[in-house]
Amino acid sequence: MVQFGHTWPAAPQNFQQWASDVIRIERFDSTGTSIGGALEFEAWAGDVDQDVYMGVFLRAADGTLVALHGLQGVSVARSTVHHEENWWYVTIPEGIIGGASGLAPTYTCGSIELALAPDVNECDASPCDEDAICTNELIGYSCECRDGFEGDGMSCIWGSWRSEMWQLVVECDEEKEAGWRVHEVELFT
Repeated sequence: MVQFGHTWPAAPQNFQQWASDVIRIERFDSTGTSIGGALEFEAWAGDVDQDVYMGVFLRAADGTLVALHGLQGVSVARSTVHHEENWWYVTIPEGIIGGASGLAPTYTCGSIELALAPDVNECDASPCDEDAICTNELIGYSCECRDGFEGDGMSCIWGSWRSEMWQLVVECDEEKEAGWRVHEVELFT
């Protein structure tokens, strides 16, 4: 993606292609001095799946990408302000960019460049055991065996599942002279 005269690298591993344009944010006070502080904004991120996590990346001065979405206090969530789909609300608290302990801005003047990319839903590839539930997570997934099964989610075996007491009633509509018996019963939940 080429924007603002720079070529952005491909979206990082475990993320799909870029979903937003590059967002350049320049903040100055009335004297023209660059200012920092907390940052909140909305961004439209194209037509993305409703059940996806969104990552936000800062382009550092050297051109490398820095993932912000995993840092303390940074959030990327679906916007509740817009009635249209695919708007994302990004919150970056004070101290994440700039300041003594924060990440350096993209440019020495204090402006930053950001872009959004949706997480790959690894559960689409069915990586878990057939008797497990896959949960997509930001940069990864987790597998958990279903009730009645034991294991790590990648391998689940029937375990010692105990549920409430069950009562099974077997009836026959026809009268049998010699009686009848049930050969086998299987229960599934």
